Amino acid sequence: MENENKQKKKRKGNGEGTIYYNKTKKRWVGQYVFEGERKSIYQRKSETLSDFKKRFNKIINEINQG
Repeated sequence: MENENKQKKKRKGNGEGTIYYNKTKKRWVGQYVFEGERKSIYQRKSETLSDFKKRFNKIINEINQG
């Protein structure tokens, strides 16, 4: 009964990629899989986090649309 009240964690689906902060490089990193290979893009030094997310999402959308 206790398990019924707990909510599942929200997870991204396949093909959505992931964004995380790399402490050693002091930058945000976006990773996605394209044609079976893991690809990474890094935040540019003059780029804000929101700009980086927009650029990352644009890449993911282009891949998913073909």
